[in-house]
Amino acid sequence: MRHVYLCFLFIYLCSCQKKDDVQLIELFAGETKLLLEVKTKDENSSLVFINLHDDEVTSTEAFNSFYEDCNCRFYHLMNNRRRNIVFSVNHHDGEFDPNGIFSSTGIERQLKKHHYFNPKSEAAVKKFSEDFLATLDLNSHDFVVSLHNNSDGNFSVQSYVADTSRSEGALEFNLSPNRDEDDFFIVTKREFFESFRKQDFNVVLLNPTSPEDDGSLSDYCNKHGIDYINVEAEDGHLEEQKKMIETALLLFGE
Repeated sequence: MRHVYLCFLFIYLCSCQKKDDVQLIELFAGETKLLLEVKTKDENSSLVFINLHDDEVTSTEAFNSFYEDCNCRFYHLMNNRRRNIVFSVNHHDGEFDPNGIFSSTGIERQLKKHHYFNPKSEAAVKKFSEDFLATLDLNSHDFVVSLHNNSDGNFSVQSYVADTSRSEGALEFNLSPNRDEDDFFIVTKREFFESFRKQDFNVVLLNPTSPEDDGSLSDYCNKHGIDYINVEAEDGHLEEQKKMIETALLLFGE
């Protein structure tokens, strides 16, 4: 009888796991292995969430409060709570921001910034970028939501208002006098922009014809016609980011 009970318990636990599938996918930057955590509530879902910076813990915490009731897929690049990826090629270390390598221009800019631009390092990061994008398979999803945090005054909606290279990438923006400028959306679709604007959020609509190319996921989605939302909030602004995620989910009927 005990064996029968254990058998049923095993079957039950296996069935529970299928409802919430968690995978760890290996990706390589040169000789360095990284893990991409993939959590799936519904493998047929058209909605995907992405966390690229492992040190931006407020965004992950905010999303986790919705995950159990969200029919989506969540990609989390694990990097020992660090923003930049440190990688090795022929036992020489380099570094790059994973949200700056989704174009050839972005890869070159990242490697030159960290003083490690050469043909071998460029090839290694390009291969990582291609493998990462192949795993994400963004074109198979209707909506892509990226989760980010910033530090106070370091990056905000004002970054797109001031006369900088970022402002060239903005088609339109809305500034709310009632919200912290560090908490804002970046979107590629006017429908999203108008919805967030009407709800008095800070929001930037990207210009699809802009020559600006920083290698970010937002630029990649913008140039490839992918419906994209970046939920950007100041580190520690947990309740505000939760509210922003909730507002975004309502757009998708979640």
